[in-house]
Amino acid sequence: MDRLRSVWFESRHLDAGAPALRAELAALGSDACESVLAVGDRLAAVSLTLAQQYCRRAPAAWQLGEDFFRRWVAHGETLATVEPASREAAAAYFAVDVESLAALPAGDLDAWIALACRVLGASRRLGELFVAGSGSVLSELGDRRRRLDAWVDVGLTLAGAGAWESELLALHFFESTALALPLFAPTHYARWAELGRVGARLGPSRPELFTSVPTALHALTEDERGVAVDVALAAADAPAVAIELYFSLPAVLDAAAEERDAVVASLLPVAQAMPRALTELLPVLRVLLERIPAASRGALVGLAGMIAARFPAGVVPYYRVLPRLLEQTGVAGVTRWVEEGLVVAADAVEAGRAYFALDSRTSRAVLAASSTAVPFTEVQGLLKRYLHMLSG
Repeated sequence: MDRLRSVWFESRHLDAGAPALRAELAALGSDACESVLAVGDRLAAVSLTLAQQYCRRAPAAWQLGEDFFRRWVAHGETLATVEPASREAAAAYFAVDVESLAALPAGDLDAWIALACRVLGASRRLGELFVAGSGSVLSELGDRRRRLDAWVDVGLTLAGAGAWESELLALHFFESTALALPLFAPTHYARWAELGRVGARLGPSRPELFTSVPTALHALTEDERGVAVDVALAAADAPAVAIELYFSLPAVLDAAAEERDAVVASLLPVAQAMPRALTELLPVLRVLLERIPAASRGALVGLAGMIAARFPAGVVPYYRVLPRLLEQTGVAGVTRWVEEGLVVAADAVEAGRAYFALDSRTSRAVLAASSTAVPFTEVQGLLKRYLHMLSG
């Protein structure tokens, strides 16, 4: 055993931090130091690098109490030596901050290790990804056991589907554990994975959805994040639009915090019926909403929802011409204009499209009739007298 220790515990095999590690071990006292190194010897029989990874965390684990240290070691040895054993999974476990593990209820830690063994039993690679990903966020998870159970259930369902596409999707899913596990409600894990399947139709490379999240998603509630996924999935027939919705919609909802439900109500029917139409709107929708006066935004977005319910094809052109409408009239005028447009659309779809795009004489005439602008001829005389007074 001394010979084995001389191999795994050599400074040149540890890293540049070996002198500091030796000092930490010495500070534990000779008996404690020997106990720590004896565990390292056992692990070195499995893997030298595993023993070294363990040893880097061991002094901190010992400082948290011998009881915790024994449990911590036992879990690591379970992953390393009990079938379905994985040295990589054990190394990922020993890399997790020990203070965060010590803060967990013992039952939660036990349940996590049991789940890791379950995933390892299905696939060592997936199990290793699960331990590495979930270990880094374990301490911050609310409703921890439910989240972990649901995540594993979804991932293993994907892995067990049989087709190579599903196996690849399961790999991406578990690779994204640290990213998505804390972000979505457990009830939305399967929906998020399905959106990943939609994104995979765009090409064989790893879908962007599994490697990054829209920054604004963090500003939404957990339920609202799920809604963003649902709206994106509604556009699944157009995968590029679905992924663009996922990455664009959170910023739109963040910009219109008071009107989030209304914005969703206006976009969902379009995503379902004609998703490709949204490509003209998504790049500019946030800016459009931000430029609408806050006092008017709720009513105007509500009108978009009314259009969506009766004539989804009119939603995108409505949003795009909205700044022009507001240059000529107020909320009441826009309301009259929308109501007339829905009557037109009920009779003829193409006429309705042209109307809401302000591309028909009827549309422009209705808007002019609702205009709050004063014709120049009505004030021409007054302005001339005012200018005459100013000029003396």
